[in-house]
Amino acid sequence: MSPLPLSRQSIAPAPLVTALCAAALLALALPGGRWSDMVALLASVAAMVAGHDRRERDMLVAAGIAAGLAPVGLLVTPLAIGLAIGRGEARQLPLGGLIALTAWVALPWAPLAPALPNLALLATEAPTTLALVVAIGFGTAMWLGARATTTPASALFVEARLGVTVLAAILPLPLGCLGFVLMLAALPLPAVRPKRAANDNAVARRIVRLAA
Repeated sequence: MSPLPLSRQSIAPAPLVTALCAAALLALALPGGRWSDMVALLASVAAMVAGHDRRERDMLVAAGIAAGLAPVGLLVTPLAIGLAIGRGEARQLPLGGLIALTAWVALPWAPLAPALPNLALLATEAPTTLALVVAIGFGTAMWLGARATTTPASALFVEARLGVTVLAAILPLPLGCLGFVLMLAALPLPAVRPKRAANDNAVARRIVRLAA
């Protein structure tokens, strides 16, 4: 898919991106913070920005790096996959998968200590719930990916907030990522302009209202 002309592209809001990058850097300073978590979160921000700017190849590369480095990088994976499919760029998905696999083989995930209290931690403490937690995780990821296939660029950060917040309650994540999740959940996001049907004549509707 050819990129939009510069005059029609929407630019990712700088204050939001700066705040998310700061929260990613903070993950290294929080208890149990590791450099891999920090880099994975920064790559996640890069994936969101690339998706917002309709650079699908760059988005999948960044999402693959994030997912391969640490479990926290999986927070934006369903969003990136869904956006690529919805924009007709599914052929680029193997590239993201290959990058994720390469990063994971070169730098395997390290054990979480301490871990964020969520369903994944419950499965660790009570192994009998593992199958249920895995099923919930896969089902949630598929739901988020399906939603992302119809997400416009203007609503990307709103959809990312939903996905990150929901997956943070399921995935095995370090405690250090809590600041990133809270930052994305609390920050004011750009307003999403409602879609208008192609046959919607705003001028005619206004005339009718005035006549009434």
